[in-house]
Amino acid sequence: MTLAQLLALKGTPMQTIPIRGTAATTYAFDGLIVAAHDEVYWIIATDPRFRTSLGLTVGAEQIFARGAYGEPDCVATSDTTTTYDYGDFYFEVDNESGKVSQIGVQRETQTCRS
Repeated sequence: MTLAQLLALKGTPMQTIPIRGTAATTYAFDGLIVAAHDEVYWIIATDPRFRTSLGLTVGAEQIFARGAYGEPDCVATSDTTTTYDYGDFYFEVDNESGKVSQIGVQRETQTCRS
């Protein structure tokens, strides 16, 4: 998706923040955060209205998400969240509640770098 297509679809962002060291900018919309220059690099959904094609949404149980997508390319755990990375998308699960807290679409993995 091009930046022009995104802006035509979502309208004026609530906030824009340049990404240091790049020509890209972060655009904040209601429920979405997007990084783009001429093309969209990644999208983060924090709004439960967003659903993947298999029905995954913020607030879904971890077991549903893992069952829908199978074994991830890698898993990274911090004190508060666990990230399940599938290459071109990922989801984070809150370690305390066991529910999906964030869904991200990415051009390439950010978690599974060797």
